[in-house]
Amino acid sequence: MAGRARRMEPVARVMHEREREAARRLGEAQARLRARLAERERLEGYRAEYARSLQGAAAVSGARLRDYRVFLERINRALGELERAVEQARAEVEACRRHWLEAQRRSRSVGLAVERLQGLERREEARREQRESDGHAARRLRRG
Repeated sequence: MAGRARRMEPVARVMHEREREAARRLGEAQARLRARLAERERLEGYRAEYARSLQGAAAVSGARLRDYRVFLERINRALGELERAVEQARAEVEACRRHWLEAQRRSRSVGLAVERLQGLERREEARREQRESDGHAARRLRRG
């Protein structure tokens, strides 16, 4: 049994590195989601500001009203695309979170297995040392 824990340590390191990589990817996905949400918020604010400026105008010509509607439609299309990007980013975050949790679970499982093997090896070593000590003591008693 000696050495099994040592042979498992590289596996534990690989699993830990996979967990760290999954956590890094999750962080990047969360940053992309935050960026999309901030972009959406800015565009919604711009749309509201544009609407207020038009409402504040005393008289609006037909051409200006048509331009306003065309521009507003562009903003609404952009917001629709952004909303799809936000949902895609949320889905990516959730997928990354699931992947990270699974990597974390595997890493912990392998780590616990290594710890158990190390404990078994320590106990086996202690028993071996005790047997040797007992053998030395028995030989001294026979000689003396």
